[in-house]
Amino acid sequence: MSCILAIDDRPINRQFLVSLLGYGGHSVLEASDGEEALGVVRKSHPDLVITDIKMPNMDGYEFVDRLRHEPGIAATPVIFYTASYHEHEARGMAQSYGVADIITKPSEPEVILKKVNAALGANPSPTLIQSKAIDSATGRELEVLQATGLRLSALVELVMELVS
Repeated sequence: MSCILAIDDRPINRQFLVSLLGYGGHSVLEASDGEEALGVVRKSHPDLVITDIKMPNMDGYEFVDRLRHEPGIAATPVIFYTASYHEHEARGMAQSYGVADIITKPSEPEVILKKVNAALGANPSPTLIQSKAIDSATGRELEVLQATGLRLSALVELVMELVS
């Protein structure tokens, strides 16, 4: 199907996307920050980029800003992937950067697949969404993985704020 780049500084969040999108028939590339991701986009020209916003080195906003200023890759569709408590800020920024959509952490696997397919201009895969080929056990495992990653991310952010 499509090639998608997943950008997140938390490996567990990337693994969730790799598993889910791979299950959905997509090939998935990974990057841990915006700087690394720009190199991947320049080299591989993915069909879609899903990026976390809050990352070290280069956050999602700076990544999209730099992406939009490079003629060969400027039109690459992007989805922000962010914790629900950053959603309001992300929605405003998404419009100004031409970002296709926002996926909040956590989200149901079917919601993520639906938004990814919409950003790619593809119809939802009937074998995945309509007939629920993601069986309930796999869906629950993916949701648990995503929720665990979100809790760990929130704890790390809290510790960083307390330390500073």
